[in-house]
Amino acid sequence: MRVTAHLPDKLAKEIKALAADEGVSVSRFIARCLEHYITENRKKKHAKNKGLTGIVQSRMISDAGGEIRTLTGTKPTGF
Repeated sequence: MRVTAHLPDKLAKEIKALAADEGVSVSRFIARCLEHYITENRKKKHAKNKGLTGIVQSRMISDAGGEIRTLTGTKPTGF
């Protein structure tokens, strides 16, 4: 796929220099950078969602413990 992007001159020069240092085309260098960014962004979202899942599960367990106390008048074990 062909994409046109307008970059600040300073950034474009840095990209060209880094691509040359790595011995790849500017196009390939930018593709690698974007692949890396997307992968890292997915990891962060996954970690964030995993953390939220833990919070929700913790709250559900706490709520369940409260309901057991209310229904039975006793404190459940393991909560």
